[in-house]
Amino acid sequence: WPLFYEHTDALREAITGITNDQSVIDSANRRRNAIIVAGKFPTLPKAIENLLWIIALGEAKADRPLARQALRKAPGRLQRGISAIEDSKQTIRIAGVELLGDVGDPAAIEPLKKALK
Repeated sequence: WPLFYEHTDALREAITGITNDQSVIDSANRRRNAIIVAGKFPTLPKAIENLLWIIALGEAKADRPLARQALRKAPGRLQRGISAIEDSKQTIRIAGVELLGDVGDPAAIEPLKKALK
C-alpha cells in the first residue's frame, strides 16, 4: 500500500475507472482491489476518501461493503449514515442503514426510529 499512498492517481484511476487521459477502464476486480488497498492506509487521502464515500453511500450495491470497510477509520461516519437515511432514494437510505449498522453507535437509534415513521 505505501506505493499507492504516494501515487494516489493510480488508485483513483482504478476506483473510478477513468484514467488521467480520460480513457475508460472497466474492471470490477481492479476497482475492488483498489478499494481494499485504500482500506489499508493508516489515513485516507481526502480525494480517495471522497470517492469511497460515493461508493459506500451510493446506489451500486456490489462494492458498498468494501468501501464501508475501507472507511472504518474515517471521521464523520455516524453523521454521514444519518444523512443517508434521510435521502429521498431508497437505495441510499439502505446504504445509510448498512453504514450505521457497521458504526454501531447507540446515537443512531433515534434517527433510525425517526426514519421508519
